[in-house]
Amino acid sequence: MKNCEYYQQMISSIHDDGADINSVEELKIHVTDCSGCTEFYQILLKQSTQLQKLPTIDFEVEEKTNQNIFRKIWQTKISIPLPAAAAVLVFLIGSFWLTGNHNQAEPQIIEVEQKQTDYQNVQFVKFSPQPAVLVKSIE
Repeated sequence: MKNCEYYQQMISSIHDDGADINSVEELKIHVTDCSGCTEFYQILLKQSTQLQKLPTIDFEVEEKTNQNIFRKIWQTKISIPLPAAAAVLVFLIGSFWLTGNHNQAEPQIIEVEQKQTDYQNVQFVKFSPQPAVLVKSIE
């Protein structure tokens, strides 16, 4: 004996594609005896009628509308006064120049003093004009 999943698949395929007469007769017999498959068929019919009530969309019209919008955007000319464009260019060049590493000077080490504690080697490095400390742990 076939299960309800088989018959529900059959209901869907008959509704979508149609089926041979022998299958339809077998299905009718099962649906009259099975409340679950009857309910499945009723839900399928409701969904189908609701989908048929939805408006159809003409994709050609939508596509042409989108093409016209994009064409208008690309054809729009933006006029920027020359001083404003020059100011933006100077700002961009200046910001790139400031973020580069070209303006960082190497520190000059004046004095190095090493001390050892219980847990680590400590190296005191004196730079000009301010002292700095470099801490390395003992491994």
